[in-house]
Amino acid sequence: MSAVVRATRKLFRPETPVRLRLWTALVIGVAVALLVASGLLLSQLRGQVRIIGGAAAPQAATAADLYFALSDLDAQVARMVLVGDAAELSGSQLDALGTYQQRSRQIDEDLQRSLTTVTGRADREIVLELMHELAVYRRWVWQTLTAQSQAPPQPPGRLPPDALGYYTQATNVLHLRLLPAADRLRDAGESRLDRAYAAKATTEAWTVGLAVLLGGGLVLLLLILQAFLARRFRRLLNPALALATVLTLGLTAGSAWSWSGRDSGSAPRATIT
Repeated sequence: MSAVVRATRKLFRPETPVRLRLWTALVIGVAVALLVASGLLLSQLRGQVRIIGGAAAPQAATAADLYFALSDLDAQVARMVLVGDAAELSGSQLDALGTYQQRSRQIDEDLQRSLTTVTGRADREIVLELMHELAVYRRWVWQTLTAQSQAPPQPPGRLPPDALGYYTQATNVLHLRLLPAADRLRDAGESRLDRAYAAKATTEAWTVGLAVLLGGGLVLLLLILQAFLARRFRRLLNPALALATVLTLGLTAGSAWSWSGRDSGSAPRATIT
């Protein structure tokens, strides 16, 4: 009977070496869990930062620039066709033509860049739609300028009937097709950027939470182990455990402060007012 009692006591009240091994294993397990969890979350966070900087932010910026360029393109066409044949306004017409060509190149570059940054099928279809409608718009603009040059001279602000018809078609294409499609592409880019920033903020919150939870648990375990050794071996302080406790506390507090202090708010809006 006494043997059974002794065995039961050893099972539920292990000797000091066994307790030390159990505490050591527990401390090492929590430390490994902290390192593994932090490494995985930081790796995920780096991937999210790459998505923001390499795809989501460029997509939103390109879409905003495209909308602006299309709007200004229409303004330059209006300047070219409404100046007419007035000699005193020829400089303004040449300036409008130069700006039109600049905006046209800018739009082509934005569309090509958008094809490489968009990810969804719907966004890619919008870009292809913009390319098609842009070709239609340019054809109407060319027909407007051709009809105007072949008609009798008109005073500034007036267009020959044929040129007016072509110009109306060009304006309709831009305002009813191009700009709405560009606006949809801009909204899609901004939404993707917002989602990317929100995912990054969530990962940062998890990183801080795990650092506090596991780091705090590790510090608590080290303090309990220090108290156990002090009571068992009559040593007020174990230098190795004290150093490990201080380092763990400092790393935990520093990590939590670093990540919680980051600017993980909403994404900057790449809008054109």
